[in-house]
Amino acid sequence: MKYRLFFSFLFLIVSAHGLVLRAQSETEASSLKVDTVRGVREDRFIDNVFLGVHLGFNGPYGENIRVYRTSEYIKSNRLGGMLSLGKFFTPIFGLRGTLGFMRQTGRAEKEPREVYPEYYGDGFYEFSNFHGYADVMIDMHNWIYKYREDRRFHIIPMIGVGFNTTFGFDKEKARRFAEPPAPYLINTASDVYFALRAGLIFSYRLSKVFDLDLEIHMDATDDKYNGVIDDRIYDGYLVTLLGFKYNFRRGHEKYRLEMTDALDVARMNANINQARKDLAAAKAAPVDTTYRVRQEQLLEMTVSFIIDKFNITDVQRPNVEAVAAYIKSHPDVDIVICGYADVQTAYPAYNMRLSKRRVMAVYNMLTQQFGVDPKRLSIDYKGDTEQPYLMENPWNRVVVFKLTPHNEYKEIK
Repeated sequence: MKYRLFFSFLFLIVSAHGLVLRAQSETEASSLKVDTVRGVREDRFIDNVFLGVHLGFNGPYGENIRVYRTSEYIKSNRLGGMLSLGKFFTPIFGLRGTLGFMRQTGRAEKEPREVYPEYYGDGFYEFSNFHGYADVMIDMHNWIYKYREDRRFHIIPMIGVGFNTTFGFDKEKARRFAEPPAPYLINTASDVYFALRAGLIFSYRLSKVFDLDLEIHMDATDDKYNGVIDDRIYDGYLVTLLGFKYNFRRGHEKYRLEMTDALDVARMNANINQARKDLAAAKAAPVDTTYRVRQEQLLEMTVSFIIDKFNITDVQRPNVEAVAAYIKSHPDVDIVICGYADVQTAYPAYNMRLSKRRVMAVYNMLTQQFGVDPKRLSIDYKGDTEQPYLMENPWNRVVVFKLTPHNEYKEIK
């Protein structure tokens, strides 16, 4: 019954916290600009892998130990430690494995302790517990608030399954407890038992790689684990741990946060208006049959892309149309379509393929939608081996247009 009450209480805490977070997030959302866009991406497997070291106390909820008095419960607590290794596969969902070692206590019944104090003393006996668990973790802040790279505090409910093995019983005490007329028998043999776990992790980000975690969880295991069998199916123990966690390549290196605020929208609108003017001017301009260009001269028009995407958005489509109009009005000029990817995203081989897809998307729109002669076009793609914009990394998610004299450029395979 007490475990059902515990899990119910835990569920109520998490639910209440979720409602508070959702209310706060709705308040925040109302203050956000309608043009704010967030994007999340995952790069390498090592991203957001963490290794933790935790130390603390554990108090048993087994036979003859109840939290009637705080002093008695504190007296039953013993030291313990735990190692953890895990990964958040998304901003919300993570898995971890833990191994822990703890000294724990049991206690003889109250009546024999009072009648035979010469045998029982305070009635406490100690044993060791080695355990391992596989835990599922849910980051409530990233779930309710959505992911934010600079967030420092996280509340993370978790639930897991594992095993307990107990050993190292105080055999001298066990022998003495078995001697009185009302013996209290303790099975000192070691064994392995199935176990369940549920709890909360309060995590505070100290730096780019280190977190400080306060973890509270209840572990439920077989009634026999402390050497004494009662009329319950499960015994358990409450664990409180304070730990440090080291994160491999986390935060901005794993999750890219793309935001388009009002200033960005204004700049894009200005670019669209300028592209429309250039398009109108290109259509109206007379053909200059004496025009010649240098090999690396670039058009002012470019086509920008969202992180990890190669589709052309409605915002960028007028730029492609302006390039098409320019080509048609300048028969002595061919175009080399050259694509790039930013160096801070993904890895070189992936970026090379991504830059080629971006080039082909522009090529297909020019030829299939705007009727440009394919013979006037050539393709090139650099991946992240070259970065045309050194000051702003996101600008390198781009396709540019190089002017070349007609029929003098060969396609790069």
